[in-house]
Amino acid sequence: MRFFLWSYWAFFLWNLLCTWWVWNASPEGAVLAIVCNSLFMALVFRMGLFVRRQLGVARGALGLVSLWLTFEFLHQRWDLSWPWLTLGLGFANMPEWVQWYRWTGPLGGSAWILGCNYAVARLFRANDLMIVLKRLATALTVIGLPVILSYVLYFRKHTEKEVLLRITLLQPNIDPWHEKFDALSPQAQVRKLLAMAEASPADLYVAPETAIPSVLWEHELMKDTLFSAFRHFVQLHPGTAFITGLSTQRLIREEEQPALSAEPVGPGLFMDDYNTAAFITADTVILYHKSKLVPGPEMLPFPRILKPLQQRLFGRLGGMIGNLGVQEEPTVFPLPGKNLLVAPAICYESVFPDFMARFVRHGAQLIAVITNDGWWGDTPGYRQHFAYARILAVSLGIPVVQAANTGISGIINSKGDVERQTNFWEPVVVGETLRVPLQRSPTLFARVGDWPGRLGILVGTLLFLLAIRHRVLRHKIF
Repeated sequence: MRFFLWSYWAFFLWNLLCTWWVWNASPEGAVLAIVCNSLFMALVFRMGLFVRRQLGVARGALGLVSLWLTFEFLHQRWDLSWPWLTLGLGFANMPEWVQWYRWTGPLGGSAWILGCNYAVARLFRANDLMIVLKRLATALTVIGLPVILSYVLYFRKHTEKEVLLRITLLQPNIDPWHEKFDALSPQAQVRKLLAMAEASPADLYVAPETAIPSVLWEHELMKDTLFSAFRHFVQLHPGTAFITGLSTQRLIREEEQPALSAEPVGPGLFMDDYNTAAFITADTVILYHKSKLVPGPEMLPFPRILKPLQQRLFGRLGGMIGNLGVQEEPTVFPLPGKNLLVAPAICYESVFPDFMARFVRHGAQLIAVITNDGWWGDTPGYRQHFAYARILAVSLGIPVVQAANTGISGIINSKGDVERQTNFWEPVVVGETLRVPLQRSPTLFARVGDWPGRLGILVGTLLFLLAIRHRVLRHKIF
């Protein structure tokens, strides 16, 4: 218990220092994220200690690494997902160190960090000079070899065929707290956005999340005046495409088996709400619904259990718990005349490289992140979010562009280098010609996903069961 409490407070301090800014958007969400995330991490270390005491130091170290990878893998896939502090994401501003993420993804970096810590810690357990020197050599190899390999990959040149894409990112800088949904009309916001687009000719325009600040019915999109303004824009500029964020609603009949997020609106009729990205060309409109939702504001965790109690338990929180719908399969956007497929990522979906790998397996060669990070204010939150897109680019081996309402917007190449970025809290248009590789095959990580996490589940479960067996055989209580 003493070990658990010390580790809990260490993780609590780490979570607090790194993610305190969530408070600006949701005080309740910040408390929940910091308290619970620290608890999960401390439990993993307590389980690692149990394996170490039963199976020895070496197996205990392997058990801790495997259990930690298991935690990070599962933490991206349940209703309380919050992978913001995945260890491997810590190299977001040093992509030249982790070019090998194209094979392992960020969880490979998590294993590397833990392995380096173990290699260094062993130095303090040695008394003999020769043992110290051998362990020092081991530690330097574990730390330095991946970095050297990464630099080799970083400076290696590629000769694939490329397509030149003129891209314009729109950062309207509309205050989400006081303007976006209150003082400034939706019509004025759309006019501002399209005026900015008019000033920068492009093949692809990318506007931020909820750039259209009204909730629109999907079956009436073509009749809506706000949405029609975007369609009219691309019709006036042949060969162009527009990606913009909006909120939509869809009517679902009972025979279509509506999701748990859908609400009844009449006999045999349900309604679902979505955080949506719309792809608009002169001939096509394609919608993508955000699928990685923020627990609390966008999604009620464990709806089968909590939905019947939602009003009773959460009604006093002022609508904190949301019920947005998701879609099961990825959607990619085909750019007209470019033979190029673009994957949309809404808000913090870009922090889930394994999830975004599904879009690459559907042919995506470019990722467009649309977000509104203004909720957090001028804090480390929006800077961390943009930096994590660099890890996404390295892991999947394709460029990433990000359009944020208040910043940071920018362009990141497939090596994770930032080619262009904006400042925070200023209206700005980013016009750039991007070279997008066409023939490069998907990275190993893009093809197979988070295999280090799956391996961690296998090894961690096996070692933990062996530790339990060892404890039972010794007739002691866990």
